[in-house]
Amino acid sequence: MVAQPLKLYCLNATLRIKPERRDAFLTCIGNAVVETHKEPLAVSYLFGEDESEPNVFHVHQAYQGREGFDAHRETPHYEAWQHFAATDPFVALPEGYVFVADLVPSAAAPTEPPVLCLNVRFTVKPERRDEFLREIDADQRGTMSNEPLAKVMLVGEDVSAPNTFHLHEQFCCGREGFKAHLAAPHFQPWQAFVDSEPFTDGLISASYYPMGSVASDPAAELPAS
Repeated sequence: MVAQPLKLYCLNATLRIKPERRDAFLTCIGNAVVETHKEPLAVSYLFGEDESEPNVFHVHQAYQGREGFDAHRETPHYEAWQHFAATDPFVALPEGYVFVADLVPSAAAPTEPPVLCLNVRFTVKPERRDEFLREIDADQRGTMSNEPLAKVMLVGEDVSAPNTFHLHEQFCCGREGFKAHLAAPHFQPWQAFVDSEPFTDGLISASYYPMGSVASDPAAELPAS
């Protein structure tokens, strides 16, 4: 019997921090990263500053199933984060999106940083949903099987907004890895699909480099079976 892929509960978020609260924010979220990685069901927690907007930070978290996702929210470090968030450190309300993604391990050998991360959001026109699922699946399989600089590609549907999907990618060697992804043969059909205007609001993308810790391969974080 073929083993089913591990379901990860994931969060992509954007936080716009007041400049005078930057240091306090970095201290709080840095502690959250360290403590979350000690959780038995935590797979990944990373954050980084937007490449083009100072004091705008992007976050990605992943947990083994809903159990891990819920357990994280019962920890003292999550309570500490909630306390910090209640002290009005944000320029605008945080944007957070929860989605469920299948873990597709990378076939590439481990590669040294820097690691470029991307969080992407797209809302698919209902009549293009099936086509979207085929195209993104083919791009994901090609990326994880054939790209030596691709560490992570997670994609899943928003848990509360049908036809809205979220993507998290990690590429080794920074922009070099991302440029190799854009030039890969399996990416071209995906780009053609994107160019055919299948989304209601376009494609919303943010790029950043992890701060405080190096982005890790989710598969490497899992306990040995």
